[in-house]
Amino acid sequence: MRQTATRPENAEIQKRIGLLHIEERKKDALLSAAEHLLADRKVLGVAIIGSISRGETNPNDIDLVVLVRGSRYATRRRIYHRERVHMLIRGIERFIQSNLRRAPERWRYAYPPLSDAVILWDSEGTLAAARGRQRRLRSIGPSRVLPNEAMRLRAELTESLEALEACRADELCRIILATQFIARCAEVHLRLRGFWAPTRENLPRELKTLAPEFAGLCQKALSQAGRADACLRMARRAAEKALASVGGLVGEYEVCWD
Repeated sequence: MRQTATRPENAEIQKRIGLLHIEERKKDALLSAAEHLLADRKVLGVAIIGSISRGETNPNDIDLVVLVRGSRYATRRRIYHRERVHMLIRGIERFIQSNLRRAPERWRYAYPPLSDAVILWDSEGTLAAARGRQRRLRSIGPSRVLPNEAMRLRAELTESLEALEACRADELCRIILATQFIARCAEVHLRLRGFWAPTRENLPRELKTLAPEFAGLCQKALSQAGRADACLRMARRAAEKALASVGGLVGEYEVCWD
C-alpha cells in the first residue's frame, strides 16, 4: 500500500524550487505554475522532469508531469514569466496501469521518465512509487537480448526494408517510410548493444552520445531519402550495421511473435 502524503503549503513548494540550480526567472515560472496547479483540487501531484531534474543549469524549457483524478491524457503548454512550461497531464487511473501494474519492459525507458524527477507534491504517493520503480529498473539495466527477440528484430527490419523497396516510385511514401525505418534501425542498434532505448524525441541526442558513428550513418541515409536507389542502399546499410551482432538481415525465416 502506497504511503499517502498531504498537499504541501506554498512555502514548502517554494523551498523545493529554491534548491534547484537554475536562473531566477525559471524558478519564478515554476513557482507560478505550481501555485496555479495547487489551486486545482483535481491535481494530485506535480513533478519536475527533463533537463531541470537532471541538473542542467541552462534548460530550454520546463517540463512537468501533472497527475490528476480520472483517466485524462493530455499535454498543455503555457507561458509563465516568459518561460515555456510543458505539462504532461496524466490521469491517475491510466498512469497506474501504464507505470505500476504493467510488466516492466526492461530495455525501454518508462514514459514519462521519472527516475530523476523532483517531486513538488504527491498526494497519493503515486509519483514516488513510479519513480522508485524506474530507479530500480535503471539500476538493474536493460534485459539481455534472447535469441527469439534477436530473430524478431531481424525479421522486423527485413520486412520493413521490403516495404520501403515496394514504394520506390512514390517519393512521399518513400521519404516517410525511410524516416521511420532509420529511426527503428537506431533503436535496434542501441538495444543490441546493451543501451536503454530512448523515446523517439530523445533518440537523436542519445544516438549521437552513445553511438556517434552510427548516428552519422543515419544522417547520411536520411539525406538520401529523396533519391530512390541511394535511399534504399543506405537504408540497407544501416539495417545490416544495426543487426551485425545477431547475423544481419534474413532471407526466409520462421519466428514466434508471442
